[in-house]
Amino acid sequence: MSAEQGGGSEGGGGLSAMADPARALAEIPVDHEQLFGEAAQRLSRLVGDLCVIAMLGERPGRFEPVAVRHRSSSTRRLVEKALAAADLDPETWPLARRAVQTGEPVLIDDVPSGSLLEVVNPVLRPYFGEHSVSSLLFVPIRARGRTIGLAGLAREGAERSYTSDDQSVVQAVADQVALTLDNARLVGLLRRQGELDAALLAAQSDLGEGVAVLDLETRRLAHVNEAFVEMTGYAEDELEALSSFMDLLPVEDVPVREQELRERRSAGTRTDPDGAVLVRKDGTRIEVEVSIKPLDGDRGDRVVALVREVTDRNRSERKVGLQADVLDQVDAAVKRWAPDGTVVHWNRGAERLYGYSAEETLGRPLRDLIWPQGGDERAAELRREVTERGEFEGELALRRKDGSTFTAYSRIVGVRNSEGGLDGFVGIAVDATERRRAREELEHSRERFRAQYKSLPIPTYTWRREGEDFVLVDFNDAAYRFTEGHIADLLGAHASELHGHDPKILAELREALVATGSLSREIDFPMPSIGQTRRLAMTYVHVPPNVVMVHAEDVTARRRTEVRLRFQAELLDRVDAAVVALDTEGTITHWNRCAQEFYGFSEAEAVGASISDLVARVDVEDREALLERIGTGEGPWEVEFKLRRADGEVIPVYARNATVRGSGGEIIGYVGVSVDISERQRVQEKLRQAEVRYRTLVERLPAITFVAGFGEASWVYVSPQVESMLGYTPEEWEADPALWRSRLHAEDRDRVLAETARAEASGGAIEIEYRIMAKSGDVRWVRHEALVHAGTDGDPGQTEGLLTDITERKAFESQLQFLADHDGLTGLFNRRRFLEELGQEVRLAERQREPGCVLMIDIDNFKYINDSLGHQAGDSLIRSVAGILERRLRGGDTLSRLGGDEFAVLLHGTRSDRAVTVAEGLLEALRERVHLLSGEPVHITASVGIAELEPSAAAEGALAAADLAMYEAKRAGRDRLAVFSPDMHARAEEGRSWAEEIRTALDRDRFQLYCQPIVDLRTGAVAQHELLLRMRGRGDELVPPASFLPMAERFDLVQAIDRWVVGQAVGLIGERRRGGSPIRVAVNLSGRSMGDPALTSHLRKELDRGPAEADDLVLEVAETAATANMEQARSFAERVARLGCRLSLDNFGSGFSSFYYLKYLPVNYLKIDGEFVRKLGTGRIDQEVVRSIVRLAGSVDTRTIAEFVGDQPTYELLSDYGVDYAQGFHVGAPRPVAAI
Repeated sequence: MSAEQGGGSEGGGGLSAMADPARALAEIPVDHEQLFGEAAQRLSRLVGDLCVIAMLGERPGRFEPVAVRHRSSSTRRLVEKALAAADLDPETWPLARRAVQTGEPVLIDDVPSGSLLEVVNPVLRPYFGEHSVSSLLFVPIRARGRTIGLAGLAREGAERSYTSDDQSVVQAVADQVALTLDNARLVGLLRRQGELDAALLAAQSDLGEGVAVLDLETRRLAHVNEAFVEMTGYAEDELEALSSFMDLLPVEDVPVREQELRERRSAGTRTDPDGAVLVRKDGTRIEVEVSIKPLDGDRGDRVVALVREVTDRNRSERKVGLQADVLDQVDAAVKRWAPDGTVVHWNRGAERLYGYSAEETLGRPLRDLIWPQGGDERAAELRREVTERGEFEGELALRRKDGSTFTAYSRIVGVRNSEGGLDGFVGIAVDATERRRAREELEHSRERFRAQYKSLPIPTYTWRREGEDFVLVDFNDAAYRFTEGHIADLLGAHASELHGHDPKILAELREALVATGSLSREIDFPMPSIGQTRRLAMTYVHVPPNVVMVHAEDVTARRRTEVRLRFQAELLDRVDAAVVALDTEGTITHWNRCAQEFYGFSEAEAVGASISDLVARVDVEDREALLERIGTGEGPWEVEFKLRRADGEVIPVYARNATVRGSGGEIIGYVGVSVDISERQRVQEKLRQAEVRYRTLVERLPAITFVAGFGEASWVYVSPQVESMLGYTPEEWEADPALWRSRLHAEDRDRVLAETARAEASGGAIEIEYRIMAKSGDVRWVRHEALVHAGTDGDPGQTEGLLTDITERKAFESQLQFLADHDGLTGLFNRRRFLEELGQEVRLAERQREPGCVLMIDIDNFKYINDSLGHQAGDSLIRSVAGILERRLRGGDTLSRLGGDEFAVLLHGTRSDRAVTVAEGLLEALRERVHLLSGEPVHITASVGIAELEPSAAAEGALAAADLAMYEAKRAGRDRLAVFSPDMHARAEEGRSWAEEIRTALDRDRFQLYCQPIVDLRTGAVAQHELLLRMRGRGDELVPPASFLPMAERFDLVQAIDRWVVGQAVGLIGERRRGGSPIRVAVNLSGRSMGDPALTSHLRKELDRGPAEADDLVLEVAETAATANMEQARSFAERVARLGCRLSLDNFGSGFSSFYYLKYLPVNYLKIDGEFVRKLGTGRIDQEVVRSIVRLAGSVDTRTIAEFVGDQPTYELLSDYGVDYAQGFHVGAPRPVAAI
């Protein structure tokens, strides 16, 4: 089977292309034998195996082999001998003939060897006899558009055929041969250049204009003369170096000139001069006239161009023609006459005005044409006037050709030459009749405009421009009414005065008048005459040359309406429901943002469309039912359906339609609202599941579950827990409807029955706590929680609920409530409760103007007594002082221990003079008493500050005033009292020096951290460290926190200190974690930092820097600070938990208030107050308190830490009680951070 590949007939030229090929080849000055031999050798090596290159010889249609190559020299000689003896007629070589005819390669392969003889010349039979040829390839060799030879290749081997890559290689070699031949031909042409130069010089000597010899083949300038060089501005060598002489022409002219050159080259004759444009070297253009003729002796590839510059000539001709055209276009009659009066120019306007054609007037005296009888004298006067004055302008009586006379408005000017002599006259005339008529019409138009201007319904003003400003010169009746006549007083006023409130308007107006001639904008314009500011839509229109018309439309009401409508639309867009408004035809008029999200159509798509069409395109279930409901046009109605949203989610939707009526009750449209009810259905499902769980849990609850009827009705159901709680069986309880009422505690019965009756009447829930008598007579506290279900259709209602035994909780809460209000050491009111009492007293003083005083009492040198004799002695002294004060005060006065050695007294209805007497008595009582502490007699004194309550003061303010007075008493020498006065604030400046020192320590990093270990009582290992703060004083001494923290609190610096400590703690945690020895640290925070969200934000940033773990940081807050503001404390605890840090409640149990509030404040650690730990070995109450704290902490999954552990017995007791961690000097003393 054979497969032939070849091209069509295009480009080959057939056998006619072989006409005279030997001559064509002979013209090319190159060693053909060497060229073809090298090509054949390259093809044999690259493509192989046999390569023959044959050229068309002198005999037409015959091939002459010029190169044979084969890897075997014997095979090469065999083929050369066979080809030399053969007559290589293409007719006997079909494949070669096809390649020559088509000009395309021909490939044949997959043909048995015997069959190849049918398609090749028989002379090659010996070669085919010796070699198994599998593929043949013939490629034509072309030069100058003609086929001059052929490359033939044969590939040997049964499995080897030529590929497309092989064919590309052969074609590339053939193209290279053709390119070499063409280059050699061009070299030959250059040799003839010298012969042509002589003929060019001969032609150049005969011509006076620019001469250029153009090579039409190469498009180059072969030669130019000096005139052509000067004309173009190029040097001679620059012109000859141009890639094409077409570079001297404008780009837009090149295509046309190329076509002209082709036509002239084919004609071979000289052309007449033709206009053209040349581009000089400097970019300027000149107009030329070009003649082209063939160069004598040349075959047509070269021509001589004769170039003459005609720029000035053409410009003059155009100018004269333009002037004539312009004058002919003028409507007026324009004529010119010589000094002797003969006409030399007569335009078309003159023809129309006078009736003479130009031919009739030229050369004739002007006076014979246009002057009426007796006009000679007037003509002479005009001549003299124009000669002397240079011109005349005015009306003249003139005559037409038909003899009629008319009045013309004329202007005559004398024309003088360069020497000043008179060269003639130019006259311009128009028919004055039309001019007069036009003037009258203009006046009528002005009157009409004036009437229209005055009657315009929009206020309109006329301004005249004066420099950079505008002056009000007129206004219409609407403007007068709009301003209530005030505008009349403003005539002559400048726009800068009228728009003084917004000077930018004038700048915009000036720019707009130049750019577009108009300006539109809205302004808020104050109108003092009516006391209002109006919104005006201003339109300024420029009326040249210097007038501006101003329209001022009052759009105040319209803009208010638009604002209101935009506000309403914005409200609807913010509604979390799809809101759609329709007209009576069902066309959508409003489509809010939520509707776009619901239904997937934009507002632009929906508004104006039919609601039925949109619903038909929405993916909803029960579409037909929905369309039917919409189509009724009735309302209101409501429906639920499933909707597939644009994001693919299927949601349940509730839709409701309502009718909108006009003021007359007629229907003007409809409004539909659709909402996603997914959440509602989820809630309903949760309720259903909750009911199932409720039924499951009822029988397992540690409470009585019941169902009872209203009023005296029987109990329908009572769970078995009633027997264990109250001693009655369920049957006994259900059998006696009055049993529950009869067992209510007498003090609670009326309240409970009233609450249940109210709930049964109004429905809802019952939540009430009360006492009930058990069958044994014991009083039990219960929590009654129930839901009331009203009856329907005459059925009685029911109550379903729980009765929970809270007897133990009530007893504990009663104790906790006492502890929450009282100091654990003295039994007096604590600080929190005292502030409550003080606040009530301040409010009472404000309402009733009754006096009251606060006393602040501080034991002098108590710290020395406490440190030298021990904490037990100190506690004994505190209790003794509390007893002394309590005995000396009136029964109605309030005594409190604020903390440490500070006491406060609230004297009700007492003024400062009486308070002084009371304070003196207290001081005297304290002086007289001798206290036996640790076997030693001790005398004590105290300092007292007195502050009278101010009606407008806060409780904290009154206490602070008493505190200032107390510090004043201490400053004055102790054992005395001081009454607060405003000037004490000035003396308090001394304390501010502490604040300055604290600020300096913050700025200069003079704070230092110590660590005290906290050990795990189960393992004895260090579980964490508490960071303790010290300050470097001015003398570089260490200042303990008790010395500077109170001042930091007073001067609001404690939060900055807290932030510094937190930052240092996070840095320490991160540093230790990087070093491979993680550490957990606890940091004490002030109460103020609990209410400061900035602290937790600061902490979050510090933690985000890494690598510290939040779980390694414990934040400690004092229980007094936490319980003072529970909402604040709870918020702080939640923020700490979100950060991942731990929270510890410090000094837990110090006032027992934390017992009560613990259930509202989730913490990780309870730090037992040291007051209970110091004397744990001997104090039974302290032991019970510690045990209670441990049990309480265990019930809420909280760890306990005991502080102030001073000896081994205490350590062991704490371990026995189940305390988790211990801290104190016995466990480990504080050390610098660097030492751990």
